[in-house]
Amino acid sequence: MKSMSYYMVTVLCGHVGSGKTIEITRYFKDCDILSAYNSARTMPRSKKNPTCVKQVKEISMEEYLLGKQLEKTNLYLNTYKHA
Repeated sequence: MKSMSYYMVTVLCGHVGSGKTIEITRYFKDCDILSAYNSARTMPRSKKNPTCVKQVKEISMEEYLLGKQLEKTNLYLNTYKHA
């Protein structure tokens, strides 16, 4: 079994208006850089084209934990549609 690494991924996301995107940084724990890329590309709200992922960078566990805390305060990531 491969050891897990931590990644910071910048991805283009939608649902902000017709033809508009927003660049969001997400944090992933994955086995390799390609898996992190695919995780970002298939996550909810990301644009589903091959060019939506702008950057994938390996980071330390401390940076990952800090990034996950920042995700919790990001209004875009914490907006839900109620039925």
